[in-house]
Amino acid sequence: MMKKLLLLPIVLLLLLTACKKDEDTEPAVSELIKGRWELVTFKNVVYDAKGEKVHEAELELNISYEFTETEYRLTTSQDERTGTYRLYKKEGKQYISFADHEAGQSQIASISDTKLVIVLEYDGGGPSSQSGSRTVVTQEFKKM
Repeated sequence: MMKKLLLLPIVLLLLLTACKKDEDTEPAVSELIKGRWELVTFKNVVYDAKGEKVHEAELELNISYEFTETEYRLTTSQDERTGTYRLYKKEGKQYISFADHEAGQSQIASISDTKLVIVLEYDGGGPSSQSGSRTVVTQEFKKM
């Protein structure tokens, strides 16, 4: 009987330590995106109607975004624009939608404390002069 009484506190202790909440939760996208991001790579890929790559180009552009709670500032070598944005999920993927910006909605392919990857997809040739069925633009940014 004494052994059973000693076993009870050990079992309770094991249960309590096994039921701890996971404290290593990832920060929300809405928090990670805040700050200034500078473009590292800009890749433009055009696919034909069969889904085969017909054109690929990497461009060197001077672009940066600065995000606050709901507003963004886009700075390029030619101009500077401001506006609002919103984050949302659709079919398990994270998106960012820019108001008054030709990029419209873009998928946030990945985000961390130091790196942001945004993917835009266009029907047709998109912003490039190449004709095609679909254009995918991938932009990788680093946090400044």
